[in-house]
Amino acid sequence: MSHLKNPLLTVIDLNEQEIIRELELPFIVSDMVKINENEIIISSQQTDSLYRLTLDDHILEPLVETGKGINELIYTEKTGTIYAANSLRDELVKVSLQDGITVNKKSTEEHPSSLTYNPDRDELYLANVYDHSIQRFNGDSLELIDTLTIVDRPNGLLYYDQHLIAGGHGAAGELNRDVFIFSLSEKETVHQLTAGLMPIDFVKTDDSERLYAISHGSHEVYEIDPENFSVLRKIEVGFNPYSSLYHSGTLFISTLDGHTVTLIETDNFQVYKEIAVAPGPHTMILLEGTK
Repeated sequence: MSHLKNPLLTVIDLNEQEIIRELELPFIVSDMVKINENEIIISSQQTDSLYRLTLDDHILEPLVETGKGINELIYTEKTGTIYAANSLRDELVKVSLQDGITVNKKSTEEHPSSLTYNPDRDELYLANVYDHSIQRFNGDSLELIDTLTIVDRPNGLLYYDQHLIAGGHGAAGELNRDVFIFSLSEKETVHQLTAGLMPIDFVKTDDSERLYAISHGSHEVYEIDPENFSVLRKIEVGFNPYSSLYHSGTLFISTLDGHTVTLIETDNFQVYKEIAVAPGPHTMILLEGTK
């Protein structure tokens, strides 16, 4: 787990449900992705490069230069590709790891943020906060396919079964409380459901039988039935929940200003553990089989 208020990574043992290590870094991490069992790729808005961290020896080294401002990453294992949103340069960056490291860049609209990937069509979707748009790109060429308007100041995207699940902050003075279900085939919003103040992160179970929306303005987590896109249950969590991770019947929520990781059992939808961590816990990744 990274922290937005400290140049730090926290490692939590899921079996013991306790912190086993803290790794100090030379910069604050904005996002990270796992590319294999021994390597993760790290971004920071403060550095010109993406970095590679090897987990067995904790060696951190520059991977490729991208320019300062990277705030979100997504990795597609099938193609060996990292996509990065650069909110300072208004760019979408593609880093190919197969057959050497190559970089391609594409200009975006203002302040790109959330990313999600559609493996069925090899398409990438990118939310631009200040242009109130979601751009749709070809994953291979980065060709812009079209631009969607779903919600003002969008933030938080999830591709699900030919739909985009989208949230965000909404218009200034009229904050958003809805989750938008956008059909890619019909090219329109087909469902809109109220799910707390400013839903900005989404996660699904491994079997895709449930979706979860994290609303950081009202400090809540909502369970959504993807069959009819209705809210089933909600639960309050710590102050300013920001990122989520699902694994084996447990939902992990980092609370940016609550300084905890909250563990929710998804069967009964109850909080059963809160782990106190260093200030500003943010993005999380699962490292199975590592020590």
